[in-house]
Amino acid sequence: MLSGKVFADVAGFGKVLLEPLRYGLIYLPAAISKAWFEAGTAESLHMELEYTWLDEMAESNQEIAELMNRVTTASNEGKMLQPAMLDYNVHETLNAMRRTRETGGYLLMEFKTGILKILTQYGKAIEEQELFNTLPPAPDKDRLVSIWETVRADPHIHHTLSRLAKENHMHEKTLSRHFRKLFNISLSAYVQEQCMTRAYFLITTTQRPIT
Repeated sequence: MLSGKVFADVAGFGKVLLEPLRYGLIYLPAAISKAWFEAGTAESLHMELEYTWLDEMAESNQEIAELMNRVTTASNEGKMLQPAMLDYNVHETLNAMRRTRETGGYLLMEFKTGILKILTQYGKAIEEQELFNTLPPAPDKDRLVSIWETVRADPHIHHTLSRLAKENHMHEKTLSRHFRKLFNISLSAYVQEQCMTRAYFLITTTQRPIT
């Protein structure tokens, strides 16, 4: 989902909510699935992948192989993989796919390359979520994890302690103390680290000027 929400009755999984700025990977059996929208503006993007192509990718890419194993296991258990936040890596890939002017086989190749990047990013996001599950119990853990994901998905200098504390209804000192204790890094250091990571990504993968 890019914006808005979609409620869906997905065959084999029951009712689910597709949240804005989140994406996932799911195996859909041959059955009827329904979806309905809330009033207002909504935008979603659906990619239907050929299983044979994914099998080919899995043979040469260990990360895709592990991701497909997760999908198969979850599907057999009647579960869905947890959705991940659309971060700047995925947004850049989607924008590149939208802007492409290729045709024919070159267009197909560019789309497959983009989809492979998105699947790789999703696999990394799933692994990170599993690491969150191994973290010890802590006060406001869910909110702290949400802050971690929000900063990583869209890092910028406006992610200050005061702003994040206000947005998450926490005292600044409480947020600062609990964040460092849970993740073993200060919030300000984490924001700076993610900003630099994004800057490196933009410099090395786009034609945007340094300014």
